[in-house]
Amino acid sequence: MIAIGLLTLQLSDRPTSAPIEQEKPTWSAPEEGVTVWSGAFTVGTFFTEGNSDTRETHVLLDAERRSKKSRLILNSYADFAETDTETGSQRTVDNVGAGGKYDYFLSEDIYALGNGSWQSDKVAELDSRFILGAGAGWQVREDDGFKWSVEGGLSHVDQNFSDGSSDDYFALRLGSNITYQVSKATTFEQVAEFLPSLNGETYYTKWDNRLKMEVLNNWIAQLQYVLEYNDQPSIGAVRADYKFVFTLGWSFGK
Repeated sequence: MIAIGLLTLQLSDRPTSAPIEQEKPTWSAPEEGVTVWSGAFTVGTFFTEGNSDTRETHVLLDAERRSKKSRLILNSYADFAETDTETGSQRTVDNVGAGGKYDYFLSEDIYALGNGSWQSDKVAELDSRFILGAGAGWQVREDDGFKWSVEGGLSHVDQNFSDGSSDDYFALRLGSNITYQVSKATTFEQVAEFLPSLNGETYYTKWDNRLKMEVLNNWIAQLQYVLEYNDQPSIGAVRADYKFVFTLGWSFGK
């Protein structure tokens, strides 16, 4: 009885170990004079053979250069799909684009910005869409596990369609950028912008949502869902485009 009591006392007197905290990413701005690059390159492909032969290819490249006073964001993408049948070949997806944004921090959380993008979607009969603008942004948060910024400004939208028609207008640009660390290996990103024309006749909006999962070291799997809405598309084209893509690739930097 005594031996059992002593053993119980010794076990209860052992110090308990502290809970292990999950490692979090460091997303604060770099120190003065330090420049940090980060980004990802991913590719997805899909094909079928039989009664119909289908081929799909999706490529995405994103990069960000961050320093104490500035931030440069670059992105590009290409989506192609083609189906071969007994009657011939049909291109079902032909969508490419690229863009960039430069932020200059006037204070710790307020920045001036310049933005530009180009897009072509042959299936939607869009030969080109150029967007060029400037504005200001507020870095609401940039800390461990969560980044969020909101933006406002003025942009010029120039659209040229396959039927020879065109449309250009000045628009108010409202933007939001979110990065949320769901877990140590999983990150959610959302880039959204809304451009209503100043004359109130039309608008364009795009919401790019991504879920990135670390597979091994810097290799990642990415799920992407994009909603794109053009209030005045080419004749015969629909207003809304939806894209859901799964890609694999390599990430670098933070």
